[in-house]
Amino acid sequence: MANNPAFQTEYNSLQVYFATEEEQDENIDTVYNKIRAQIKVPDRAPLQKRPSISLWLQAAAALLVIASGVLWYARQSGASVTSTAQWSKVSTQARQMRTVMLSDGSIVKMNAVSSLKYPEKFTGKQREVYLSGEALFEVKKDAAHPFIVHTEELNVKVLGTVFVVKAYGNDDFTEATLFRGSVAVTLKAAPDSEFILKPNDKLNFTHLAAAPVMTKMVPFYKSSADGFVENGWTRHELIFTNTSFANVAKLFERWYDLKISFKEDHLKTLNFTGRFKKETETEALDALKLIENFHYSIEGKNVTIYK
Repeated sequence: MANNPAFQTEYNSLQVYFATEEEQDENIDTVYNKIRAQIKVPDRAPLQKRPSISLWLQAAAALLVIASGVLWYARQSGASVTSTAQWSKVSTQARQMRTVMLSDGSIVKMNAVSSLKYPEKFTGKQREVYLSGEALFEVKKDAAHPFIVHTEELNVKVLGTVFVVKAYGNDDFTEATLFRGSVAVTLKAAPDSEFILKPNDKLNFTHLAAAPVMTKMVPFYKSSADGFVENGWTRHELIFTNTSFANVAKLFERWYDLKISFKEDHLKTLNFTGRFKKETETEALDALKLIENFHYSIEGKNVTIYK
């Protein structure tokens, strides 16, 4: 309210109304219509005025003002937040990252174009969240209540650890990478098979493959044990190694908020290794052109790659 004059005005109006000595029903239609007009609620059939529902209308008016404030704050912050009585969902847009603190003290760092659904308070024997996109989890240790990350293809179960899950809907693979602790990964298509990850293990499941592939992480910087590709985005770095142009394009779309298309399909198979931090989209594309022969055009947020 302090930062929004409209909310302050509405609050003052409600305060005056609730404090009035008049009969509650005498001006309730006027106040209700005023609130509805300010919040821009779609027109509906007129309400029948009944003395027994006046209190409900007062509560509804106050809740509408509060809900309007929450939606305004979410839009101003650049992320969308929706909630029900027990669950919340946070989404990030392109070029945006966000950190979420869960009720158990666990921390989730979300990459761009990702969404996380989580309970407002963990109850029961397990702590469960649902991820679409990419996020780094720093899970508080609680042996009695395992922490489970659900994605479309994988379930990742931990007690307390640090790991990254990458599960974008437009990627043809899902990854789980472990930095500290231990995790157990199961495929939703084969729930009886379990893969145990130790520190520096990465499990990659290509959706058309018969089984996941386990590999070891290798630092991008030979002089640093922390410069891994898999968590580069948490340091505001876009890093990729021996990655097809098709997948680099998806990284660029999330990083720079672009839409990239290819005129010739064979260009999608070109492989690149690179690291970008402060470079613009044109600077990044020009750098790739130094490695392989291709051209590009940009119209607004649409980029076309051609020979």
